[in-house]
Amino acid sequence: MVMTATLWQSCSGSYPDLTYVTDVKNGEDYETYPLSPSLNINSLLYATSSGVTSKAVTPIDKESEGPLDPQNNYENFKKRYAKARFYLLAYRKSVVTDDEAMLAQQPDFTKLMGDEDDRLNCLLSTERTYISGVTQHIGKLAIPQGATKDGSLATLSTNGSIYLLDNKEWEDNQDYKIQTYYWNKKKYEKVGYNFFAYYINKANVYGFEKQNDCVKIDLELNGKNDIMVGNAPELTEEMLKNEYTTSVTEDEVRKNILTYGDGAYSTYGAVHSVEPKIDLKHALAYLKFRAKQMDDAVKISIQDVQVTACTRGKLVVAARDLKNTKLGLTELSEPKDISVNAYLSEEAISTEEFKEVGEGILVPPADSYKVKVLIQQTHVKTTVDDTDPKGIMQAWLEVDCTPEKGFEPGKIYVLDLSVYGTTAIKITSDLESWKSGTGTVIQLFD
Repeated sequence: MVMTATLWQSCSGSYPDLTYVTDVKNGEDYETYPLSPSLNINSLLYATSSGVTSKAVTPIDKESEGPLDPQNNYENFKKRYAKARFYLLAYRKSVVTDDEAMLAQQPDFTKLMGDEDDRLNCLLSTERTYISGVTQHIGKLAIPQGATKDGSLATLSTNGSIYLLDNKEWEDNQDYKIQTYYWNKKKYEKVGYNFFAYYINKANVYGFEKQNDCVKIDLELNGKNDIMVGNAPELTEEMLKNEYTTSVTEDEVRKNILTYGDGAYSTYGAVHSVEPKIDLKHALAYLKFRAKQMDDAVKISIQDVQVTACTRGKLVVAARDLKNTKLGLTELSEPKDISVNAYLSEEAISTEEFKEVGEGILVPPADSYKVKVLIQQTHVKTTVDDTDPKGIMQAWLEVDCTPEKGFEPGKIYVLDLSVYGTTAIKITSDLESWKSGTGTVIQLFD
């Protein structure tokens, strides 16, 4: 299958009916450059691979559940993406040789953006950790540029631009306020920052941990919320040559950008239009189920499908040492049974082909899962020669599903259940990757 770069349409960047706040400098002067981070749009999407396209199943058709999926459910994706909320963080990368003692110390991830000293540790985050006693989703709230206040998606910028919003006093029932935040003053143009972002849909947040070298969020994993986390890649000379061909043309400038920021993003880089573009990666595996009955002498229906998986964990959303501290899920809870839900009925499953049963389920990566299937069988044979049309038997059948490499985050697993009645079940699987960077052409707008 021929793969090409994803095509996006441009926009003017307007956001109808929203309040713009123009007096927020976060302690900086207007002569400095505004922060303009963006998202790598392709990293939000996954594309079907040619090997399993014929077996694709319908994803969850609900606006608030399941993965963002423009391939199989385009209209649902547009609604979901228009309402998506992302949270951004930016922390100083490393020690900087400077007259100021604080810059000669490792960055402190317990800090939030605030006064000047704190901002040299943390450039972008929430200002407070609680509002009216409610735990905040630590990180500066952002939404896609090109969305409208009513949650529709009018257009989308070509570079994945986002609006940073004021969530200092933000609540669901308040209007969004777009705010501009700025890079540090020219005095600190050589200070580099790493940028992070995460997306947790509507998952419940139980709390967070700010440690000296990382930030974690304690959150719910209910099988329905897509969880993504990522960071802007470290700058390299190759990136500057290939991706900033109009703004960074001199070797000396490229050298300074890499040296001043220590491979991270700085005021000096922003002056030359080098802004962070954040790659988000899925933290969960996506399981879909299909079933086929192998015995046409009986009527078999599936009443429920459950997957034994962890339902709570901590999400590392920012870290000082990215080589040794992995962004993503950690400290997972003990596994519990999670129902796959929906579409299940008294109707017999097909004897001709595999058809979907239940919804998809998003689960933390694991070596294997125990899948439990509640089978109902009618027309049960009561004697050798007779069949009782009222005979009904139910049974929970269990099967272990263990791919060769285990279940990996960012991959779709289509699990085929071969049902032989209340005594046996077999399972096979296909998988497809949530690919980033080189998806097929996706036309978002009519």
